[in-house]
Amino acid sequence: MKIPKMYFLSKEPFDIERVESISNSADYDELEELDDEIRSRFSRMTYSSMTIKPDGGLWLSPQVSKHHTTWTKFMKHELDEKVKDNHVLTEVILSVNAKVYTIDKLEDAIEIRSIGNPLIWDWEEVSKRYDAIYMTENGQYETRLPSISRSSFRTSDELSLYGWDIECMLILNKDCIERWEEVLFHRKKKYE
Repeated sequence: MKIPKMYFLSKEPFDIERVESISNSADYDELEELDDEIRSRFSRMTYSSMTIKPDGGLWLSPQVSKHHTTWTKFMKHELDEKVKDNHVLTEVILSVNAKVYTIDKLEDAIEIRSIGNPLIWDWEEVSKRYDAIYMTENGQYETRLPSISRSSFRTSDELSLYGWDIECMLILNKDCIERWEEVLFHRKKKYE
């Protein structure tokens, strides 16, 4: 699957030194000592946006029109926010050797969810195998509310990636970034 060009949007110029290493959102090491019943209840209880998105990393989105990336479109339509002219759009180019995992269907999420600690989305372990995660538009649809899209899948609530709201890429290891370039973000001109 061909991955589109990916962009980072910020109020400041891109600085790779500010990209933090991936870590899990909470410390679950102590859970390994719990009995199965408590572990099962905790697993259901911890389903939240905190467990489906890691701390750290770099979030990118593709440009979908002359005036928008998937992120700016989401900001405008879902968050009722607009990108100001002072934002900087930076194309982030990955190394040809970057290991990118693509989530295009629920089965892809099931596979990557099996890496590491079985109680959580173990992003630290995932980052040891992959440099980036690419969520396609179809993957976002299938994993956002999988219990609705796949009613026969018994544990789909634990596999939901609700909160990965758009087609995007999460850089897990900044060493996979070959280079970056600020680009002109075309805006509609206002005529008065």
